[in-house]
Amino acid sequence: MKNITKKIVMSIGVLEMIFGSLGQASAAPYTFPSIATPFYITKKADMNIADLAVPPNKESLVILAPDNTLTLDRSNKTRQPAKNIAATAACFTITGLPDYTYAITIPTMCTLTDGQGHSIKVTYFSSSPSVTGTLNSGGFQELHMGAALSIPAAQTPGDYTNSSEVLVTINYN
Repeated sequence: MKNITKKIVMSIGVLEMIFGSLGQASAAPYTFPSIATPFYITKKADMNIADLAVPPNKESLVILAPDNTLTLDRSNKTRQPAKNIAATAACFTITGLPDYTYAITIPTMCTLTDGQGHSIKVTYFSSSPSVTGTLNSGGFQELHMGAALSIPAAQTPGDYTNSSEVLVTINYN
């Protein structure tokens, strides 16, 4: 009786080794990678503050919000003389996988120059969406960006533009 019991136990052990190793071998060699579509950011429109009339004896603060709202420093009579030129926030199109989220990094400042040695600092950049965004079901979203300009007293009139790129960075989440 002892011999039969040993043979049955050995047979079960052999079956476990055969079927156990087959189960492991069939699952191990297959790997299915997930290749993500990269995010892209494309400039759609530049930021344009339009024409401004500022007083010669006081600093002016002008704020352009991401929704194209222009706030002028009325305490010192800063105004927009040409109403036919609308101020516009910068606009970017972000594309990638639908419903993916991303983080936004925008600059803290840049300098506008007139090419004649005069400059204006641009600070307080803001964006919509701010900090993070989520691509829609089509895999894209627009990012709008505004900023504040501190225009010094007695600023020389002229056309001011940035002389270097203003980087907007996006990162997958």
